[in-house]
Amino acid sequence: PSLNMLRKRFPAAHLALLVEPKLVPIIQRCPYLDEVLTFDRNDRRGRWRQLLKTGKRLSSCHFDFSIDLQNNWKTHLISFLARIPKRYGYRRGRLGSLLTHPVMVDDPKLAPIQHQFQVLRRAGVIHFDDRMELWPDPEAEAAVASKLQTAGFDLTKPNVGFVLGASPKWATKRWPVEHFRDLAEKLINKSECRIVLLGTKDDEKLAESFTQKRDGNLIDLTGKTTLLELISVVKR
Repeated sequence: PSLNMLRKRFPAAHLALLVEPKLVPIIQRCPYLDEVLTFDRNDRRGRWRQLLKTGKRLSSCHFDFSIDLQNNWKTHLISFLARIPKRYGYRRGRLGSLLTHPVMVDDPKLAPIQHQFQVLRRAGVIHFDDRMELWPDPEAEAAVASKLQTAGFDLTKPNVGFVLGASPKWATKRWPVEHFRDLAEKLINKSECRIVLLGTKDDEKLAESFTQKRDGNLIDLTGKTTLLELISVVKR
């Protein structure tokens, strides 16, 4: 949504997104972007050299302003090293002082896109729009259609997707798997729906505890989709 809002506000601008390499497949078909650049924040080999190299690479692009949607010390530092004249973002930590146009108030009650809008508004975006979009890949669409057909997916019935893992690093972000199991049983009894389990290979053990598998009301796709295929599953 933030990319869409930026494109509407600056229709003639060259919009580039700096993102982790593993997320490029999700964003590369986004119609609001002109360019996708990468920075591997998890690569700890030569971290400072990598930060300097990324800053220098972005500096050669001569960007007029940056919108920091990540808001940590690395992203604050990168936009500074890139010598971008106007740098917008939430002022967090000591390196938040490197922002030229900081948002000072961080309201934890705001939803993520509303959080981002506080930064966008500081940069001149007026109209709020939180509609979510994903852009399916034709090859992934075909692969998912085949997988779902094999699994007995039925579009004539209600289908509910469960994302079991949520976050591998933050267990507190995970809803307990027992609650998922109870909810699955209630949904199946009330609506005769199919439950589709989604996640990475790390979530396969969580999926094993679902007894509904034996009743044919559950399709387990944990660890069985790429990111592009996941988009196509969500579409359904």
